[in-house]
Amino acid sequence: MPLDGEFSWGTIRLIDRLDVTNEYVTFGGHLSAARVEDTTIAAFTSPVPLLRRGGHSQVWDAGADELGAFFARLVAALDVNPALEPVVCEADPFARYSAFLLDVVGRYRASPVLRASDARVWTLLRGEEGRMRREHHESWRAGKHLLDAMRLATLVA
Repeated sequence: MPLDGEFSWGTIRLIDRLDVTNEYVTFGGHLSAARVEDTTIAAFTSPVPLLRRGGHSQVWDAGADELGAFFARLVAALDVNPALEPVVCEADPFARYSAFLLDVVGRYRASPVLRASDARVWTLLRGEEGRMRREHHESWRAGKHLLDAMRLATLVA
């Protein structure tokens, strides 16, 4: 300590002094941390959503379950094709977020049952898809390439 740097995608599990945990899922961002007397203070920031995934003192954010499933598929792709790992880790958070949106929006578009069962998440996802396409076109394209690489890795298995 102090610590100041970038972090990649995945689950963040915070454990407090009472051994109580809260979890988050993230596409990556910046971590600043320091010791203040006997306490560690850490600030995780991200330019894209960083979602709560439950724990002692919080509920799950909308979409956190879909993101957890996406990360499970990503880990499966990395297990099949370890050469994909540096590609995923070197991608910026916007590209990883775009890959997620492309995947999950495609799943919702293909399933009227899924859209009807969680209309609130479907509306949120469509809005984010439109925003990312408009405001982050290059990252959107990078996300498409990343998702294609993930899918190819799992097809080869």
